[in-house]
Amino acid sequence: MIGFADFVPAKTSEGSFFSRPDFAPVQEAVDRANKWITENSVQVLNVETVTLPNMLRSGETGPQDAHVHVSGDMSHEVYQFVRVWYKYGQ
Repeated sequence: MIGFADFVPAKTSEGSFFSRPDFAPVQEAVDRANKWITENSVQVLNVETVTLPNMLRSGETGPQDAHVHVSGDMSHEVYQFVRVWYKYGQ
């Protein structure tokens, strides 16, 4: 059997009407993933950084989303987290 575990950077501030919430660096999620792998002795198949476009309504943040602000010709937001794919059982 295969499974996955997601590790989301912790929210460090809630934000307000005029500001967006802040999140810890992705390295914080990597550190937690490493700890989880060691504690659970799973066979890791793959580790990836998952980056998703902001599909939520303005001002909303899903419980598993880490906020990253990207600027360019058009400013937009994406959310990223660490996903560990692993094998368990027989």
